[in-house]
Amino acid sequence: MYDEAKLIFEEAISVYPDHREYQVFYAMVRFNQNAFSEAMEIVLKQLAETSDDEGIQSYKKAIMFYSDKLDKTEGADVQ
Repeated sequence: MYDEAKLIFEEAISVYPDHREYQVFYAMVRFNQNAFSEAMEIVLKQLAETSDDEGIQSYKKAIMFYSDKLDKTEGADVQ
């Protein structure tokens, strides 16, 4: 079920790259496939890129930078 959904959302994202809702649903699919880091990266990037919240925007650069590094610590990967 999730494998099919993954393919559908990948196609939707390639055809409609500006429809951010597909990214969010894709992240939910990846989460359900235990791709937690990838799912969080997608959600954090969408949040940073679309939020009008002043606090989120003040940390946008940090959120974007760390969005793909959540499972990393200095010198080692977190298991």
